[in-house]
Amino acid sequence: MPISNPIVNLITNPPPLPVVLVQSTDPLVVPERDRVFWLNTTTNKLWVAIATNSPSDWRAIASDQAGAIDVATILNKILVQDGQVLTTDDHVIFQD
Repeated sequence: MPISNPIVNLITNPPPLPVVLVQSTDPLVVPERDRVFWLNTTTNKLWVAIATNSPSDWRAIASDQAGAIDVATILNKILVQDGQVLTTDDHVIFQD
């Protein structure tokens, strides 16, 4: 049975690059995948996709809007063990 090398795995199967969509409007479409960012250049608001079910899966990253989430909330959902971020082979693990 071959030994899995995480470095070789990252080289041969790199994780998807982060996506930032730069638009002049707020997001009104269903996100294609989660953890995608949307920057509204008119209002300077930043949004993050938390799922792919409906347009309401876009959440504003702010602290002054109803239903908005802030960066600390997002970062606190990343699971850490022994001082290291937990991942699958290619995704950071978030707690629900």
